Amino acid sequence: MARGPLVGREGERERLAEALGRLLDGDGRPDRVQVLVLEGEAGAGKSRLVAELVDQAAAAGVPVLAGAGDAVERNTPWHAWQELFGRLPAFDVHDKASCRRVVLDLLGPDPELRDLAPLLNPVLGLELPETAASAELSGQGRAGRTRDLLVRLLRAAVGETPTVLVIEDAHWLDSASTGLVLALSREHLPLLLVVATRPPGDTGTLTDDLGWAAYRRLLRAPDLELLVLDRLSSDAVRDLVGQRLGVTSVPDALARLVESKAEGNPLFTEELTSALREAELVRVVGGRVELASEV
Repeated sequence: MARGPLVGREGERERLAEALGRLLDGDGRPDRVQVLVLEGEAGAGKSRLVAELVDQAAAAGVPVLAGAGDAVERNTPWHAWQELFGRLPAFDVHDKASCRRVVLDLLGPDPELRDLAPLLNPVLGLELPETAASAELSGQGRAGRTRDLLVRLLRAAVGETPTVLVIEDAHWLDSASTGLVLALSREHLPLLLVVATRPPGDTGTLTDDLGWAAYRRLLRAPDLELLVLDRLSSDAVRDLVGQRLGVTSVPDALARLVESKAEGNPLFTEELTSALREAELVRVVGGRVELASEV
């Protein structure tokens, strides 16, 4: 379904723009990671807000790193970060030999760190043979050391360049990936970290205790802003219905019907409006909306 300009969410859009401004201006503590969590049910508009932020960052010349949780891969460690690292220019994951050289150079001469480099195989596909140091690690110890290495690589990749890092569908992250989000939130980097997720307890959200524990700690990050996307206002629903129908005026009866059925959810509002039109219960004639008697 084609989407028009974002309707409503003025407050959230303003706070996202302000966060990007702080990143660019270096206001306050420029080296401290800003964390902004967008929390809302499915269809609440999280992705639309993220897309607008990404467009604004691109227009300002700010690099954007992006990854996302996936319902199918929710039990695959580091899945969201595979995509993100795969898009970093420094790590050519299609050239294994080059990627291995870059990673080892970034890890530096410390033999202990270089011995742990095989831990990065699941994320970067390095195909490095296990060493005695990496092979002896298991469970949370292995995940923790892998996380430390990934933070080190991201720190090197970001450097002093103001950067936006987006993780969408965070409710489908595995616990290791959520732990890396938490670890990054504690770093001193010119980074705006945006996490989009469904509310705790929503259908399809994180199911393991470790993942939720990391998310709860993330919400206590010192420079975190939590934006909870509630239902659209009545005026915003009316505007969105008008946008979908291509009209400037929406009958009160139609606006009330859509608001009551879609409960202020932007996606459901759009889908219901389109369904009513396809069923010819709503028609647009000469730029005016006509309702069938059944509505």
